[in-house]
Amino acid sequence: MESKYELKTLDDILSIPSDRLDVFFAEFIPHVKDFRAAKDVLDLLSFENLAEMGLPADAVSLKSMTWVDDGKKDVTTNMTLNNSENTTSTITVKRQQGE
Repeated sequence: MESKYELKTLDDILSIPSDRLDVFFAEFIPHVKDFRAAKDVLDLLSFENLAEMGLPADAVSLKSMTWVDDGKKDVTTNMTLNNSENTTSTITVKRQQGE
C-alpha cells in the first residue's frame, strides 16, 4: 500500500515514519539534483534570453513536493515553468534508483 506525503516545509518531513526516512532521502537527493541541474542550465542564459523565452529570472524553484512511498525505488521530477504570458512548460525527469 502506498502512502503520499505533501511536503511544503522542512517540518513536513517529520510526518514520514522513522523507518521510511532512509528511503525518502534516497529518492529525495536525485529530485533535488534534477532541480539544481535545471537551475544551472537556466543560470547559463542571460536575463535577456530568459525574458525572450517569457521566463522570470527565478523560473526554477523548489517550493513543495509530494513523496509517494510506493516501494518502486524510482523518482519522477516534474518542474513547471510559468512564463509571463500565463502559459506553462513542464519538464519531467524519470529515473530508476541507481541511474
